[in-house]
Amino acid sequence: MISRLTASAAGALALALVSTGSSLAADFGRPIEVQAGNSQLGVSDVWSGMYAGIHAGRGTSAGVVTALGKDGAWEGGVHVGGNMQFGALVVGAEIEGNYASGLNYDLGGGAGLKQNWSGGAKARAGVALDNLLLYGTVGYGFAKLDPTGTVTSDGKYFGGLTLGGGAEFMVSDGLSLRLDYTQTRFDDVKYTAGGSAQTRDLTSHAVRAGVSFRF
Repeated sequence: MISRLTASAAGALALALVSTGSSLAADFGRPIEVQAGNSQLGVSDVWSGMYAGIHAGRGTSAGVVTALGKDGAWEGGVHVGGNMQFGALVVGAEIEGNYASGLNYDLGGGAGLKQNWSGGAKARAGVALDNLLLYGTVGYGFAKLDPTGTVTSDGKYFGGLTLGGGAEFMVSDGLSLRLDYTQTRFDDVKYTAGGSAQTRDLTSHAVRAGVSFRF
């Protein structure tokens, strides 16, 4: 995709049309590559605007490899956000809500916590390579952790730092596909097990694929 041609490039193209005739017509269908650093052609602004979409993947409390394996929990959700593009730089923000099919945290001694509902608000920043966006995220994530096993305390919401990164590809003006990784850290999670109040730092990992509809 070419965002614009400079006046000099347009003049050169017109001259080439006159001088080469049918030869140019045969070659006209070949795509023209736009380099991000080309000061004459510039960078296509394809990422600015709002979007909303759905995503699904696997999550775990035991690392990204486990998330992709049989011990991971299926999860899915929705996201809404917006981007602004400045040359090759893309910045934006996004909120999301998720539901997992029982993401478990093993606390030892038969105690555990289970995560179903979660969400987050994140800032995004990345580099656009025409229709491909490589990005990182950082923000605040939260989840409701319910008791399992010997835990006797009630389920509560806990929050903490969420960060990650991924890649997104613009399929058309109104549709993009993504694949990303997210890590969320819950510090000082308090619970009661075996009649004793305890505190743990917990971490969740998720690998998700998604589709966004842009407007």
